[in-house]
Amino acid sequence: MSGDERQPAVDALSRTPEEEGVDAPTSLPADLHELVAEVVAKVPRLLALQDRDPDSPMRGCMHPAYWRDKSSDVADMRRQEAALTFAWLWRHPLPGNRYHQDRTLLHAALRALRFWTAMQHADGTFDEWYKREHGYATTAFSSYAVALAVEALGDSLSGPLRERVIRALRLAADWLTGHHDWFKTNHEAVGVAALSAIGRLLDCDAYLRTASLHAARIGERMHAEGWSREITGVDVGYTFLLAEYLGMHAVLNGDRDLLPSVTAAYRFAADFLHPDLTTGAEYGICGNPYFSRVATVIAARHEPVAASALAWMDRPSPTPRDTSATLADDLRLSRYAYQPLLAALLHLGRLPRRDEPLDAASDAPAAPLLFERLDEDRWYPAAKLGAVARPGYAAWFAACHGGFLRIAFRNGDGDGDGDEFVASVADRGYAIQHGSKVFRNARYSLDADATRSDDCMTVTAPLVECKFVMPPYWARVGLHVATALPMGHRWSRWLIDRWRARKGTALNQSSAGIGSGRSPYRLRREVRFHADHVDIIDRVESDRGPIDPGAVFMVLDGPIRMADGTQPDFDRRVGLAGHDGLADGGLTLTIHKQIRLENGHPTMRIIANHRAR
Repeated sequence: MSGDERQPAVDALSRTPEEEGVDAPTSLPADLHELVAEVVAKVPRLLALQDRDPDSPMRGCMHPAYWRDKSSDVADMRRQEAALTFAWLWRHPLPGNRYHQDRTLLHAALRALRFWTAMQHADGTFDEWYKREHGYATTAFSSYAVALAVEALGDSLSGPLRERVIRALRLAADWLTGHHDWFKTNHEAVGVAALSAIGRLLDCDAYLRTASLHAARIGERMHAEGWSREITGVDVGYTFLLAEYLGMHAVLNGDRDLLPSVTAAYRFAADFLHPDLTTGAEYGICGNPYFSRVATVIAARHEPVAASALAWMDRPSPTPRDTSATLADDLRLSRYAYQPLLAALLHLGRLPRRDEPLDAASDAPAAPLLFERLDEDRWYPAAKLGAVARPGYAAWFAACHGGFLRIAFRNGDGDGDGDEFVASVADRGYAIQHGSKVFRNARYSLDADATRSDDCMTVTAPLVECKFVMPPYWARVGLHVATALPMGHRWSRWLIDRWRARKGTALNQSSAGIGSGRSPYRLRREVRFHADHVDIIDRVESDRGPIDPGAVFMVLDGPIRMADGTQPDFDRRVGLAGHDGLADGGLTLTIHKQIRLENGHPTMRIIANHRAR
């Protein structure tokens, strides 16, 4: 029997480093321990999302807007990835996991797999956002999770259902073998991991070889700065995700040739990691604030910065962990709840790894994260992103997002030895109220004019009109008609992607304002980074006539206050009217601000003398 035809070797796949006689950690870092506990606590909610009626044709569906509320006419197959969460919690005695060997979760996993197979198109694809989508992303993400779930369930998945799932995985892998999605490179990376997961499960050399070929193409296309193209820009969250799935490709496949690409992507993304283990939605075109614990655990064996991030994950957090990017709503919970479990299982040695010899069980020597350093500047001219460390703080500058600035101050003596960070604050720029219209500099673009010299970073960015984008009724009807035609789904996807490229937005899962046409306002921002404070000199310029300071508002985020005690309102705004020190030149309004830590509180002052201090 050829390698392409062999049946899944479940017992061989299930052997872990522990079972091979290799020592593995016996406890989780504090961060992973808390996230696993949160996933366990959310199991009742996750179960409630599933149609568990034994008489329902939709039983196993994880999308209640489809099976229960009837407010969606398509079942999002990415939500079926919850099968993996159920399977791992059922199988593995993770710390605090009261669902180990609970048949309720076993049955939930089996139902989810049954529904997933029932919704597959004849070509092997699945839908996510609209009917007859034949989506690359949902096919890659869901088949990756299903392959890992089959491995976890072992002989508990048997008979006709097992045959249906294996057949569906083969169909999905055959389709992924001949298709690509370079519009969002992270999708391509997930396709690589899916082929590796299916190839390992089915012991199919052809899938494993194809995964390595596709992975090599990702490495070849990766920018020298460490990022890959998403739509028409960069996205730090998706760079973390790309490192995760390429890393899982190495873990599953044993392909170590791509490890330099994994570590390069991780190093770039890690420069924009905050002390609270979050990153910024403002650092990318898709607004994805994802930090990958999975990539961190994998890369820690190969990359010193990742080893340092893993050590930082063991520090206690004074506040609840921010899981808004993975567990905070029903969509993310069903799709991403397995990710903390995967990181935990890899860390504990419960899953076999092929990215290194089994006897290489120690992490790489740690190298400080950027925010742990005391005097460091990183500037990525192509990505239009900067990161800075000083004795008093760490800061991140997104020239690509209209000059967005985030600062995390150290609450210590600034020697970096045991310093704690206070909650980060952000200067988002300005909102100009012009009648019923609002103009903001919160627009992503790699076309921004940005520079860096010595301790200074600058950007010139337009203030665009904020608009909410919703496809009109006629467009949605046209989409349904088009996808019903032969090859209509391909033309529909092409048109959607061209529109997103022109607008510079992910559109879905985004509420960001999108501006069109020539902007009448510009922001020229100059940021200077000193040892214990940051100077910001802003010039707001108008082509429309004199600027009324009463119509201009600073947009600030986090626990920041003005020197007089004023705090941002519910729209995160602080008006400029009434502040001394503004230089009003008619068509140009100049504002010089300083942000520093005063009495343990981030404080902003408007400075009358407009020369940076």
